[in-house]
Amino acid sequence: MSDIGDMSRSSEHSTVTPDSPQIPIIYWLLPGIVAAAVYANTTGMDFVWDDFYLILEDHTVKSFNYLNTIFTSDFFGHQEWDLAYGYYRPLVSLTYLFDYAIWQRDPFGYHLTNIVLHVAATFLVAVVLVELRVSQNAAWWAALVFAVHPIHTENVAWISGRTDVLAFVLGMLAMWAHFRSFKSKYMLLLRIAAALAFFAALLAKEPAVVVIIWIAIAGLQMEKQGRTRVFLPLLPYAAMIAMYLILRFVIADVSGPYQRTDVSLLAKLATAPFTIVRYISWLVLPIDQSAYVQNPFITGISDVRLYVGTVALLGLSYGAYRLSKRIAAARPFVWMTLVAMLPIAGVLSASGPADMGAVMAERFLYFPSFPFIALSIIAVTETFKRKSAPVMVRRFLPVLAGMFIVIPGVKTAVRNQDWKNNEVFYSTTLESVSAPLIYGNLATHYIHTQQWDKAEQALAEVQKFNTDDYHILSSRALLHVARREYEKAIVYQRKVAAKARRGRAVAYNNLAFLYRATGDYKRAENLLNEILLNKAGYADVYFNLAEVYRATARFDQARKAYEEALRRRPDNLQMAAALAGMLIERDEFPDALSVLETQLIMYPNDPGLLNNLGVVYKRMHYQEKARAALERAVKTDPAYARARLNLAGVLNELGDRDGANFHLKYLIEKMPQSKEAAKAKALLNGMP
Repeated sequence: MSDIGDMSRSSEHSTVTPDSPQIPIIYWLLPGIVAAAVYANTTGMDFVWDDFYLILEDHTVKSFNYLNTIFTSDFFGHQEWDLAYGYYRPLVSLTYLFDYAIWQRDPFGYHLTNIVLHVAATFLVAVVLVELRVSQNAAWWAALVFAVHPIHTENVAWISGRTDVLAFVLGMLAMWAHFRSFKSKYMLLLRIAAALAFFAALLAKEPAVVVIIWIAIAGLQMEKQGRTRVFLPLLPYAAMIAMYLILRFVIADVSGPYQRTDVSLLAKLATAPFTIVRYISWLVLPIDQSAYVQNPFITGISDVRLYVGTVALLGLSYGAYRLSKRIAAARPFVWMTLVAMLPIAGVLSASGPADMGAVMAERFLYFPSFPFIALSIIAVTETFKRKSAPVMVRRFLPVLAGMFIVIPGVKTAVRNQDWKNNEVFYSTTLESVSAPLIYGNLATHYIHTQQWDKAEQALAEVQKFNTDDYHILSSRALLHVARREYEKAIVYQRKVAAKARRGRAVAYNNLAFLYRATGDYKRAENLLNEILLNKAGYADVYFNLAEVYRATARFDQARKAYEEALRRRPDNLQMAAALAGMLIERDEFPDALSVLETQLIMYPNDPGLLNNLGVVYKRMHYQEKARAALERAVKTDPAYARARLNLAGVLNELGDRDGANFHLKYLIEKMPQSKEAAKAKALLNGMP
C-alpha cells in the first residue's frame, strides 16, 4: 500500500494502488450487510433507560408543532428544566420525532433506524478512507472491522446511543464531500454540502467538532505544495462552528455540560492519561465492557493509576511515533486518534452520577474507533506485505483476518442482548458494577411492573453498601407509594428532599404529592407555591397544585393550573384525563371534548382516551360518535371492560339490542369477576 497521495492530483489519477486491485462493487456492500446482520437481533428489543425519558415521556418528539422547542432547549430539558444536563442535540430529537411519526411507541422502528445509521457509517468508513488515498483493500477491511467491533454495541443496540452514530455519519459525509470536491467539477456544491453536513453533525453531538481537525490533518498529509490549500477551505467549517455557538448559547441559551465543583482541574488532568489508556485497551481488546463505568478521579500521588496511566500513555505515544516514522500512511491516523480522544478524556466533564468519577462510556468511542481501526489495518497490511514477514503467516493472513471478523461479530450479537429490556439491562450491568443508581433503577422497574418482592430484593442488595443513598431512598419512597403506604413514603421522601441538589424541585414536588395523598392539602399547597416562587416549576408541579385546588373545591384555580400543566406537557394523558374529568363533572362538555380531541392527535389508538371521548360524546348526545370511539377502544383493547360496558349502553340507546347483548354477555362470560360484569348482569336482566 502506498502513502496517502497528493490532494492536488486530477481526477484522472486512480486512487487504487498497484498492490490493491479494483474491488467489485458488490464487495463494498458486504461490510454494511455484515453490520446489519450483527445487529439484526436488536429489532426485537424494548426501550431501555434514557429511552423512556427522551422518547416515551418527551412530548416534543410526538408532534412537529414542537420543532421550535427541540431547537431551543436542552436535550434532556424539554419537560423538567431543573434536570437539564447541558447537552444540545436537536438533530437527535428530530430523528426521534420522525421515528415516532411512523412507529409511535413500537421500539422496532427506533432500533431499525439505529441499524440503518450504523450501516451508513460503515459504508462511509470505506469511501472516506479511499478518498484519503488508502488502498481499497485496506479500506474494505477497515469498514468490515468497524461494522462488527464490539465497542459499538452500546451505540447501536441502545436507542439512545444513536447520538454518536448520527453525528459520525454526518461528519463522515462532510469529510467525503470535502476531499471529493478537489477533483470534481461540482467543487462549490460539494463544499457547501460538506459545510452543512458538518453543521448538522454538531447539532447531533458536540464531539463532532473533531471532524474539522481530522480534515486539516489529512489535508496536510495529502497536500505537498503548501498549507494555504489546506487551511483556506476550512473557513466555511469555522463559520459553521460560529453559527453553532450562536444558536446554542445565544438563541437557544443551552449552557455547557454540568461541571462538578468538588473536583479540581489538577485531578481531572491527572486522571486523563489513565482514562485514555483505558479507552485504547477497549479498542484493542473489548472484554470488560459495561454500560456503567466507574472511573474515580485521581486525587493524590499515592494512586497507582497515576503512574500506570502516565507510563502506558508514554509507551503508546512512543510506539505510535515509531509506527508513523516507519509507515507514512499511518501518520495522519495516529494524530486523528489522539485528537478524537481529547474530548472524552474527562478534562471537560460530561454530566453523570458522582460515583462514575471522570465519566466514561463505550459509546464515546464511536468517533475515535474510526482512525484507530484504520491505523491498525494500515499497520497490519503494510507489515505483512514486507518480505521479512513469514511466508506461512502471509499465506494464512486472510484466514486469520476472517477470524478477527467472525469472533467480534459473534460477541457483538451476543452482547446486544444486554439491552433487551430494562430488567435485563440493569441486572446485567450489576454483574460488573455495584452502583446504587442501577440498583435503584432496577427496583423502580420492578415497582412499575408490580413485582414487589423483586423490588425489595434489589433494595436489600444495595443496602449492604449504603442505606442512605439518594437513589435508594427515592426507590424506597416509590415502593411505598405504589403500595399506597403514603405515610411511610413521606419518611423517605423527606430524606430525599433534604439530600437533593440538582433535581431539588422534583424531590419537593414528590413530597407535596404525598402530603396531598394523605389529605394534608395546606402543607402540599405551601410546598408547591414555594417551588413556583423559586421559578423551578414544571408540569407536574402545576398538576399537583391543580389537584389540590380541585380537592378543595377551587375549580377555577384548578382549571388554570391544569391548563398550565398541559401547556408544558401536552402529551400527558393523566393530566388531560384529570382536566377532562373535572370539566365533565361540571357539565362543561365542549371544553372537555376539546381537551380529549387534542390528545387524540398524539394518541389516536389509546383505549382509555377513546373511552373517555366516547363518554363525553354520549353526554353531549352525539351517539354515533360515541359508538365509533368506544368501538375503537374495544377493538384496540378487547379486555377493556369499562369501554365494553359503555359501548353496550350506547348501542342499547341506539336501538341495537343484539349488539348491546353481545357485549354484555361477553363481559359476563369472559370477565366474570369484574365490576363491569356485575353491572352487565343487571343491565341484561333489565332489558326487554
